[in-house]
Amino acid sequence: MEWLLQVGADIGARNNEGKTPVDLAREGNNVEIMQWLEDNSAKVAKVVDAGIATAIINDLRGLKGAALMFFADNNVWPTTADGASLNAYMDRPHPEDKYGKIKIVPPVNDRGFIGFALVGNTVNTPGVKNEIKIRAAESGVFDDKGETYSGGDEVYISMR
Repeated sequence: MEWLLQVGADIGARNNEGKTPVDLAREGNNVEIMQWLEDNSAKVAKVVDAGIATAIINDLRGLKGAALMFFADNNVWPTTADGASLNAYMDRPHPEDKYGKIKIVPPVNDRGFIGFALVGNTVNTPGVKNEIKIRAAESGVFDDKGETYSGGDEVYISMR
């Protein structure tokens, strides 16, 4: 079980019947596994939050790549109105239902930002925000003012 946690397994995942590992342990009357899951719930939540934060930062990098390709094709940086058209430059469409609409802070002094609002009960949590904040400086993640991300509801990466 500890190994699954270390490799980032989603301990809260549901099977095709909608049951979690806790449900299955309870049904199987496996007290040892139920106790381990309960004892490690905080650790499990931290691993899940870290995984979501990593996915958000990776998706921000994808948005940055799309903005750079947009600039190469159009010789202008994308604007908020161009946000939806960035999907043409991405390997998969931006998941608005996951993060919200693409937000763009237009370039000032040749430095603009692209990102999204953290919406929904999966990504807009204190744990996920804290994990993004921990990774912000090394990942180049900012708020809408161009300051290193510190836990707000919007997260950006420089387009340049």
